[in-house]
Amino acid sequence: MFKWLIDFIDNVFIKIAIFIGFLLLLVLGVWLYQTHLTWFFISGAIFLLVLIGSFIDEDKLNAKNQADWEKIKARFKRKPKTPPNKLVN
Repeated sequence: MFKWLIDFIDNVFIKIAIFIGFLLLLVLGVWLYQTHLTWFFISGAIFLLVLIGSFIDEDKLNAKNQADWEKIKARFKRKPKTPPNKLVN
């Protein structure tokens, strides 16, 4: 019933949250660069990467990669050769 709402929250809200997180990390990085606390900036960047990684749906990603791989294999699959006796009627 509320699938559209769940999809909206799942897609749009997470993208907005990641974008705001990058902006905050950029501001924090400039401030930390000026205060020479680069180790804190590096740990914050690692934390943000882990946070973004937690939003990735690995099952969906693996299924998409498998489907793409099947398309590639089907594209380059060899077609069986027609035997010579089938060419002559």
